[in-house]
Amino acid sequence: MKLYVCGIMTFLCAIAPLSAFSAEEMPQSFTYQGRLTSGGAPIADASATFVFDIMDPTSTCIIYSETQAGVALNSGIFSATVGTPVGNPARNVGVDQGHTMARVFSNDPVAMTASDVTAGSCVGGTYTPSAGNVRMMRVTVTTNLGTLTAQVLSPTQMITSVPTAIVAESLQGKAAGDFIQVTTGGGNQVTQANVETLVGRGGVTNASTLHIHDDRYVRFTPAGNQSITAGNLTMSGNFGVGTGAVPAADIEISRAASSALRITNTTNAGANTARLEFYGNTNQERARIETSDNLNQLRMSVGG
Repeated sequence: MKLYVCGIMTFLCAIAPLSAFSAEEMPQSFTYQGRLTSGGAPIADASATFVFDIMDPTSTCIIYSETQAGVALNSGIFSATVGTPVGNPARNVGVDQGHTMARVFSNDPVAMTASDVTAGSCVGGTYTPSAGNVRMMRVTVTTNLGTLTAQVLSPTQMITSVPTAIVAESLQGKAAGDFIQVTTGGGNQVTQANVETLVGRGGVTNASTLHIHDDRYVRFTPAGNQSITAGNLTMSGNFGVGTGAVPAADIEISRAASSALRITNTTNAGANTARLEFYGNTNQERARIETSDNLNQLRMSVGG
């Protein structure tokens, strides 16, 4: 004796929820209602046990499974809430794969573990969703009508999104403008991979290839003591402290309208000369100490 169901699903879990929100924030269940009939007549039993298997679009892989015992029947009419948190005892161990309901209905194209509907039907034991994929639900019922044998209801139910879930106006109250938008085209794109590199995901710590400006620079903010505790600091230009303008030497330490200290390294006729120069507040050289790589001498001079 076969059992049949004429039913509706009154609420569906959100399709492809964003990972920015935890699964616990999404609805963990939906309501499945219907009427059990056999030979055109409603089932007379007072209750039944239901097994709900949610499958991929081809009905070859089970990605969620639960059992509900003692579901009340009233002239065959029933109402069951399908969906449980991970670890709930209603889940069928060995068949259910421990996915959140949000993951079960997500079309994020990442493989999820799955069980066979029939022996060997779920190739590789995984299902990889694609955009627009629906889910199928197989319902198995056990009643005391006849032999107590579990019977699969016909037909298998297709789970699709309700119209208002296809294009949502907001996500948890956030409008589209509240999220970073992925850009395409050009050399500096905002993509998932680039953002992960920028924040160092997966051990990547060097984001210099993504940090592009007219010039490379180091900027310390806010005001206060700053410390470079490891590594070397290199540069190809001049370095100035308090100069207020472009340094006049390799290294210049100065204050406005006061004396300055300059350190230079110059090349003349193949000889390198290192020089320490002292300047007065009229920008005239007052003294210097220098040496060259072709002389074993340290020369000192004064006067401007």
